[in-house]
This record gives sequence, C-alpha cells and structure tokens, in this order.
Amino acid sequence: MARQQELLALFSDPRGTSRIDLARRLGRSPSKIGGLVRRLLQLGLVTEERPVETARGRRPILLRPASDLGFLLGVDIGLINLRAVVTDMRGEVLGSKETQSNARADLETASKSLLAATDSLLIESRVPREKLRAIGISHSGGIDPETGKCLYWHSARHWTGVPLRQMFGDRYGVPTRVDDSAHCMAFAEKVFGKGQDSSDFVFINVGQGIGAGLFLGGRLYKGTSGVAGELGHTIIKPDGPRCSCGNHGCLEALASGGSMMDTALAAVKDNVTTVLWETVDRGEPITVQTISRAARAGDRLARRILENAGLYLGLAIANLVNLLNPPLIVLGGGCMETAGDLLLDEIIRAASGAAFEAAYSRTRITTSELGPMAAARGAALMVTQPALESIWNQRLRSAKSTRAQLTA
Repeated sequence: MARQQELLALFSDPRGTSRIDLARRLGRSPSKIGGLVRRLLQLGLVTEERPVETARGRRPILLRPASDLGFLLGVDIGLINLRAVVTDMRGEVLGSKETQSNARADLETASKSLLAATDSLLIESRVPREKLRAIGISHSGGIDPETGKCLYWHSARHWTGVPLRQMFGDRYGVPTRVDDSAHCMAFAEKVFGKGQDSSDFVFINVGQGIGAGLFLGGRLYKGTSGVAGELGHTIIKPDGPRCSCGNHGCLEALASGGSMMDTALAAVKDNVTTVLWETVDRGEPITVQTISRAARAGDRLARRILENAGLYLGLAIANLVNLLNPPLIVLGGGCMETAGDLLLDEIIRAASGAAFEAAYSRTRITTSELGPMAAARGAALMVTQPALESIWNQRLRSAKSTRAQLTA
C-alpha cells in the first residue's frame, strides 16, 4: 500500500513523469519500475506520451494520468466570491463558475448556496455524478487538515466548526479534501505557474485577507497544525489598527483589500477630498477596483492608500527574505490582479530597503498569471492522488474478480 501511494503521488503530477525519474525518486531499479508502470498501463490509469526528436536528442517518454478517468471538482470559498472548476485528471479546466459566496449569511443559507452552485456547474459541464472522482475545497479560513472542519474565519466567525469535508463528501459520495486558499493557490502556482522550476518559493495571496503558501524542498509546508502561512496575521506595526483576529497592527489590517476599502471609506466620511466621493454619491461600494481607477486618474488619497499597502507588504516580504532566503516570491490574489502594477514597485522598494542585501540579492519577486480561478484549480489538483488511489483500488478489485470468474 505504501509503495502504491508513493507511486501514485508521483503520477498525480499532471505535467507527467518518466520511468527514469520514477526510478531515481523511488530508489528502485529500472526493471521494478518497468513492472509497476506496465501494471498501471494495463489498468488504464496512465498513458504514454511519445517524445519528439529535438536538436538535443530524444527526450524520455512521459507518463501522465489518463485523461478519460473521470473528473475533479475544485471549489474556492471566499468571503465575497465562490469560484469553482471542473477539471480532468491532468488539471485541464473543462468548466468554471463564479458567483457570490453568501459567506456572511447564516450557515444554512450559505451551505445551500454553495451546493446549488456546484450542482449547477456539474450539470453545465455535463459531468455525470458517477464520473466525479474527488472534490478539493479551498477556504479562506483556518482549516483542520485531518477533519476538514473550519477552525476559524476571523471575518465570518459563525463558520467556526463547519464540517466542510463532510458537507461535500455526503453530497457527492467521493473523496474530499479541504485546505487553506493560499495553500491551494501555491499548489496551482507550483504545477502550472511561475513556481514550476523552483523547489523553494513563497506564494502570497493578497485579497480580502492575506495568506501565504510555502514550498520548501519541493513540498508544500503546512506546519504542525496545518495552518502554516498566516502571513496576514504577523504583526508589522504594534500600534496599528485592530485586526479581525483581535491583535493590533497585523499585515492584514494594514495592506489587505479589506483594509484598503476601510481606509478609503473612513477618509470619505471624514470629508477628505477625493474622486471616490463620486462612487459613494452613485450609491456604489468602494472596492479595490474603484481605488485603483482613482489612483490611475491621479487621486492623491487613492495613491496614498496603495502606496501604504505596498510599503507594509514590502516590509513583510523583507522579513520573509531574511527568515527563509527564498529564491522566488510570487504575489497573487484579487488585489494583485486589480492593482498589481500600482503595488509592485512600492513592494519591491520597501522589501529591498529592509531586507539583508545578501539575502535579497538572489530573491526574485514577481506576480502570478494564473488568474482568479487559481485557488479552485489548486484545490482540484490536490485531490488528484486520492482520486487515482480510489480508481486503482476499484480496477484491481475488478481485475481480481474477472480472474476468479475465469478460473472458476
């Protein structure tokens, strides 16, 4: 069983792996690896992709999960938005949906809304229930990886104790896993984004809140309790504003999308001169998008808000650089998608000024290109292995049953 899980963990990478790489990483002889691969090919779990001749010679044959094994569902539950994707076993998105999460509503209303949205996506994507193999859930709160329950969600405290894994597992009857949204985004970045060629990197999600995913030695580091990466709740300014977690001066209270909107709204209420008055007069909410538009139009308040957010993010990144000395830091999430061009220069300026030069000189800071579905896609990727294990066991039982019938 251990050998099976170890092997399927390597095969669950949608980019594929080779026999040579399998032998090296598993520490087994090529002949033993060949036998295992033949078994997987016979069971239809993997397929071979013939290499193309290049100027550098022939590349190894790649082994990838078979594309016809079924479907995975990835769901990202945020404070404002619900995003979901249907993928095949190779992580290719076959259908997607974005709607309001209703996370601030009572739990019955919120859960009904979530399940209705995923039901709708499966119907729209023409996925039969019997072809759904596993579900990955990305959530913005702290998650117990063992039980799949929400440990805390500072912005929606009534979610504490919600059994998300059980909720979706009972609904669809397939293996289900729940993890932090920043972890899921980091996983997607590792497989399909700018972290592909780096065994060590930090992904920072800058959205309504702030979180991080850390890849160390090629593996996602989750910590003892599974909640590693709470960068948003590291204290940057002890005398700063009160955070939703109860502390003062957390990064999230200084540089998240929520804090930017709160700062802008407070300034408007204090009659500060700003074009954001026009947004309020129209009865529209102040968002990071409206702040970004105002900043690009030269509004001084909007520019100051974004500059301050960039400053505090840069200081937090300097701490990460001094602590971990990573070669790569990738910034993603809604704020970076909306205002990345306005934030990045200030982030780099602050980080380079505060970090040790010896550490910072070899760190690259960049932005993600995976878009708003990254967390949902990462959640689906994270359940590829349990899905393959389930299919493996089903097909082994079927093969044994067939042999028993033939020899009876």
